[in-house]
Amino acid sequence: MLDPATGQLLNECNGPTADGRCPVADGPPYICAGLHLVGVGGAPTQDVALTVVSMEPGRCPLVSGESQ
Repeated sequence: MLDPATGQLLNECNGPTADGRCPVADGPPYICAGLHLVGVGGAPTQDVALTVVSMEPGRCPLVSGESQ
């Protein structure tokens, strides 16, 4: 997860849990809204590069369908 303004790496995530929750939602930045998600080799999100425009708190934006 990148801060789109600074390009700073904020956190790493391998995608949603089995129930669709965001595995990093319990720590900062708590929600991914406003962040840029870029897939890296080996991660389930490998081919994904998107900016999260909105997000249901606690839900992974890759599951919620609320991302662009």
